[in-house]
Amino acid sequence: MTGIGQGSPDMGIALLAVANVVMFVALVVIAARIACRWYVMKNEGLDDWCALLATIIAIGMVVCMGIGVSNGTGKMEYDRSVDEVDLAKIRLATQILYTLSSSFIKISILLLYRRLFPNLRWFIFITIAFLAAMSIAFILAAVFQCNPVSKLFSPLEQDHVVSCFPPLAFWCDVSATFLATDLWIFLLPVWTVIRLQMSRRKKCIVMGLFGLGLFACGAAIARMFYVIKLYAGHDPSWDVVPVYICSVAEIALALIACSVPPLRPALILLVEKMHPKKIGDEESPAGP
Repeated sequence: MTGIGQGSPDMGIALLAVANVVMFVALVVIAARIACRWYVMKNEGLDDWCALLATIIAIGMVVCMGIGVSNGTGKMEYDRSVDEVDLAKIRLATQILYTLSSSFIKISILLLYRRLFPNLRWFIFITIAFLAAMSIAFILAAVFQCNPVSKLFSPLEQDHVVSCFPPLAFWCDVSATFLATDLWIFLLPVWTVIRLQMSRRKKCIVMGLFGLGLFACGAAIARMFYVIKLYAGHDPSWDVVPVYICSVAEIALALIACSVPPLRPALILLVEKMHPKKIGDEESPAGP
């Protein structure tokens, strides 16, 4: 992608295109979930509210990315004429919103588990508590990673009295911890599903529905790779673009993955309401 005039590279437009497309798809799925759960089944739960909150935060994250692009994100350092401090603040805000949205998605999935698998409630409560504490700790650490805090946004002006912990190690720890919790959440109901009294085909379908989140894990792994490149490079406003793309792809895939399992029974009920005779005939073909 090239800019107009000088022909200098500009990845900002590509970032906005990808972010808007994947978030639009996620919004369609979330809207379908809310409509089916609230108006068809009429039994919305805390998991739906958490998914909705995660979506709102994700929209805020994409808005921050757009503000960053309008201020120079996606352009090479020599082609920018903006305040680098503002771009650093936008990057921090985007990282915090990513952390919050990802956490609420995980909590939404766990609350869904609580409704479906009551025998796992203590594991679920402990995992939710861990996620909440972890997210708060990560956000506080991100904001106060430098002493004084103002030096976080102007690293080139740091002197010998500034104390900052390494951002590369910190954000790699955040990514690795989130990835580990994703795998834990996926594995949590596996043994319970295996023991269910249903056919192998239905068990595979159930595990497939809950395993949709593994696609988001793939985006998270790619994000970790680009985070390493970001902090090993020398032009963060250019190098952050792949991180942003992976972040919004991960969040969008996770929103879709957490919405498909609760959406499926609602869609079945909707079909039954729309075609009651056909469903009844299928269930009792030799009826009266």
